[in-house]
Amino acid sequence: MKRKKLICFAYAGGSSVIYQSWVSDIDFEVVPFDIPGRGTRMNEPLYTDINDLIENLLTELVESVIHKNDELFLFGYSMGALIAFEVAKRLEQISPKQVKHVFVAAKGSPCTTDWMEKYSDLEEQELLNKLLKKGGITKEFIDSRELIDIFLPIIRADYQLIEGYCCDYKKISIPITVLFGSEDTFSKQEILGWKNHSISLVNFREFVGDHFFIRNNQQSILSFIKETSEMTLVV
Repeated sequence: MKRKKLICFAYAGGSSVIYQSWVSDIDFEVVPFDIPGRGTRMNEPLYTDINDLIENLLTELVESVIHKNDELFLFGYSMGALIAFEVAKRLEQISPKQVKHVFVAAKGSPCTTDWMEKYSDLEEQELLNKLLKKGGITKEFIDSRELIDIFLPIIRADYQLIEGYCCDYKKISIPITVLFGSEDTFSKQEILGWKNHSISLVNFREFVGDHFFIRNNQQSILSFIKETSEMTLVV
């Protein structure tokens, strides 16, 4: 029997916790997936190279998460969008047609990472100020030495991973849907650039909000994923 499975990857500094509430809110199996160094994998070494990370994730996904009868949907938010895209690219080579759809949220196209401001080498206070302005952390976080010591190395490593990403311009044949916030700072060119990364359909859906529009649009996002996944399987 076919099983629909949604595998989710978090934004920089985030963990599977952001998707835990999705598990009971959608009618297929949701797999909130942690990458090493956070959440359920807090004691594992952090990765700063995306190719090494993807190889690690593929091994675990193929051995422990993905089964032959699964119909896979991937969702990635910000940094997680790059991870979802690269995982889809590798899985398509291993098991063609098993990945049915890739949802990428709050991220410009893969080949626009060169335009990013480099965060990973910033001094601590400057990095904290930029993260606060972006909405990724709170004032309470900045005021807590304990939280800074625990999570800032994770965030810094994640930015190294993003900043070192090299776009190879290889297209997938899997449909992509791009979710973006109306008040995010990505340009139209960066968002529409996702059209260059699949030979299948690439669609776009705007949500009200900034870079972290997921926080106030959870039900709308889940409904949209469900509706889109049903249309994908019909096609």
